[in-house]
Amino acid sequence: CFDKIYRDYYSDDNSSFCSSSCVNSSGSSCYDCLKKYYATPICSRDNFAIRPESYSIQVLDGNETDSNTTTFIARNNSASSANLAAGYLYKLDINATKFNSTTEKAEGYFLNVVGDETKKKAIAKFNDSSTCDDTNNHELNIHILNGSTSGYESLTQNQNTPLNGLIINNSGKYKIHLEDKEWTKVDQQNYPYKPFPNIADCITASSELGSGLNAKRGCDITSEYNSQYYDLNVNIHPYSFDLSSIGVEVNPNSSSDYMYINDLNKTTSLIQNGKAMALTVKGKIIAKGKNGATLSNYTNQCSAKDLNVTLNYKTLQDNNITDIKDELGNIITPEYALYVNPIDSTVNVKSATPNKIIVNFASKYFDDNSPNKGEADFTLYFNYKRNYNTAINPFSINFDNFDVNSTLDSSVASLDTNHIPKVSKDLNTTKKVYYAKARSKSDFYDDIYDDSIVTPMMVTVFCNKSLDYCEKYNIETNTSLTSEYDWWVFKYHNAVAGEGNITIETDDINKATVAPGVVNSFTDGVNENVKVTAAAGINRPFTVCIKPTVDMITNYSYLLFNKDKNTPPDCLDKTRFVDTKDAWSGKGATGRSINVNSSGRKSKKVEW
Repeated sequence: CFDKIYRDYYSDDNSSFCSSSCVNSSGSSCYDCLKKYYATPICSRDNFAIRPESYSIQVLDGNETDSNTTTFIARNNSASSANLAAGYLYKLDINATKFNSTTEKAEGYFLNVVGDETKKKAIAKFNDSSTCDDTNNHELNIHILNGSTSGYESLTQNQNTPLNGLIINNSGKYKIHLEDKEWTKVDQQNYPYKPFPNIADCITASSELGSGLNAKRGCDITSEYNSQYYDLNVNIHPYSFDLSSIGVEVNPNSSSDYMYINDLNKTTSLIQNGKAMALTVKGKIIAKGKNGATLSNYTNQCSAKDLNVTLNYKTLQDNNITDIKDELGNIITPEYALYVNPIDSTVNVKSATPNKIIVNFASKYFDDNSPNKGEADFTLYFNYKRNYNTAINPFSINFDNFDVNSTLDSSVASLDTNHIPKVSKDLNTTKKVYYAKARSKSDFYDDIYDDSIVTPMMVTVFCNKSLDYCEKYNIETNTSLTSEYDWWVFKYHNAVAGEGNITIETDDINKATVAPGVVNSFTDGVNENVKVTAAAGINRPFTVCIKPTVDMITNYSYLLFNKDKNTPPDCLDKTRFVDTKDAWSGKGATGRSINVNSSGRKSKKVEW
């Protein structure tokens, strides 16, 4: 056998080194000679990989530094989830593990990977609803040397892919996933230097270790493997909320520093169209990460939670914090309505506790259809329950703080194992509050024999405290007197800005009309152009009532007062038209008596 093989090789050789050994020789002499002079050493081998079983992954809170002072948060030895804060930098402590050990590192193993590479992966894998705005995975930068990441952290704040760190700039559910298909390449079918090409010595697309000494093992090393290893589940929550746009305004006139007391239950339709007389606390609540990123996944159909909102305020009279009482000594009830258009379809008015309003701000307000995802519009209407028949002295209301927190978004961050995202906005806003009444210059215009009479309309406010007190509330006591004690012309009423029209009509348009029917222009609180006109051909005397219209009762009830009962007044004023032939009565200058028609103008004589 040997003789034939090596004789054939020698026949191609022209040298004479082995001529005597290979010509007519027997045994191994020819082989020995060829080996001595012509042989080239080669390797005969079967390369194989020794792989880790899986990865042990720990997430730690090091207060966004390389400090060795850390808080352990979670390990991937169960399917449970860790609660982390968005935009916050955590440390990852990773060991490639030995067989049957969830912690002991497999020395000699190394891995360098950033994100989703062809054969390797290190990602925070999105694991939430498809309705979320951002469904992208987040890259990790992992460096394992000699089986461990220990000692190779390089955490830098605001760094998107810190070395062996974790920062996720959105909210929602994710899985920390590691995968290495490169380490076992010498056992894989497509490895070009295998002794037996196209034969896999490991199981493609599998991380299983199999059973038995001679069983094939999976080619892949992954962080999710049997019941000992899992991808590390993390729930990402807001770190904080941005309240910078929250403020207090008078509605509907945002430039005003006062409001009129208005029972919100009587003007719910105006709340729906944004025109109700009230103080409004409004602006945006924006979910934020620690690094200031807006969390677009913080929406109702993704990761948003119900928030706790607290509004702190105080009421003041005579510079003292006090409950506000009406003229009869009854404490008036503050009330509010949270209404956000178009999320809310109805208005729900609630009574407020003194000095504090606590609101459950539902996740629905973080609208999935909003172009600004992660932001919620907040609008709260505030006023006081108002009776028609009990007036109230002016007072001030000061809004102190607007506080937001979300106990349902608790996470581990800033070395706090119960980090609740919360923020307080100092509003420090004071507004004046008045009880107002629309009225005519006179309650009764008597003995009008002309065809028309000017009946000026005005807006007045109540104040029966000292003149100094009233003047502190911009009531000009020297020039704002009316025919009613304790009621003052309010010179600042601005109907054009939405503070309320006086809409009126007569109780019998066949007898008389009033114009304008909508009084929406005032000079120093008064409109001098309102005129009541008697219809032609109507027998006199007769009296007409100038009454508030349905529109005024519905939309501007806060300008109505009725001293007799807690209902809208029947009339704002009355006018009595008499016949011209009864223009004069009594005794004339010549001593003659003028006829007195008892059905005409009143004589106003004292009779006995």
